[in-house]
Amino acid sequence: MKFEITILGCGGAIPTLERNPTSQYLNIQDRHFLIDCGEGFQIQLRKYNCKFSKIDHIFISHLHGDHFLGLFGYLSTLSLLGRTTPINIYAPKDLLNLINAHNEISGKNYNFDLNFNELASTTNFWFFIQKITVLIVMSVLLFMGANFLMVFLSRTQVVTQINDG
Repeated sequence: MKFEITILGCGGAIPTLERNPTSQYLNIQDRHFLIDCGEGFQIQLRKYNCKFSKIDHIFISHLHGDHFLGLFGYLSTLSLLGRTTPINIYAPKDLLNLINAHNEISGKNYNFDLNFNELASTTNFWFFIQKITVLIVMSVLLFMGANFLMVFLSRTQVVTQINDG
């Protein structure tokens, strides 16, 4: 079972030379997820060789700028690259208003559909993330007999790969 998480940023609201606003990239069995997308995360995706264009699910925990301001640029980049497959966004409802306002003001639309899934509250988001984490850990420990291949820790990246060997 393949499981990788890459911490693209965790440095708070103000980007520095050593830290970026919050973003995490998840690869579970070659299904690619993004949890929050603070500004600068596109560069971090490239830096850590993450599957930039394969992300199909984006989760935004709440509407502080350091958790979502990178989204507009990312969606625009994907459109410029010719993406046509839909993207699923899970976020508080007001993010959809921000996306629509951005597109209206810029006069641009995307080449792909956005499937927006409203999170009623950030409590629901964190409950969802905790539930996924518990299911992954249980699957690995109980059903896969997993062999942990690599855990690499650094200031800006954590990669964990789990392989059923």
